[in-house]
Amino acid sequence: MTTMNDNTPGQKKNGPVDRVSEGNVRGSIWENESQYGLHYKTEIESVYKDDQGNYHTTNVFSRRELPQVEKVAARALERIDHMTQMNREQEREGPSRTPQRSRGVSRSR
Repeated sequence: MTTMNDNTPGQKKNGPVDRVSEGNVRGSIWENESQYGLHYKTEIESVYKDDQGNYHTTNVFSRRELPQVEKVAARALERIDHMTQMNREQEREGPSRTPQRSRGVSRSR
């Protein structure tokens, strides 16, 4: 597992906070702040190369890719549950500590 660096407190986050993959299917986990608090969403896509060698993504999956989608979704759920738990623990500790969200990239081939 490779870990991504935390953002500086107050810095706007532009990319996903975590990624998981299985074969050519990948999931990007996005952190969102709303009036209801912090929550996460996952974008799942398949990466493919066309005849000219250019890479593209799609959110339409073949029957063969569905087991990979299932594994990516399960790993994304595990990561979201972990990050949510970490956030709750930090909230209980209070403002005296600097937030340290767990961010990382999980890859499986």
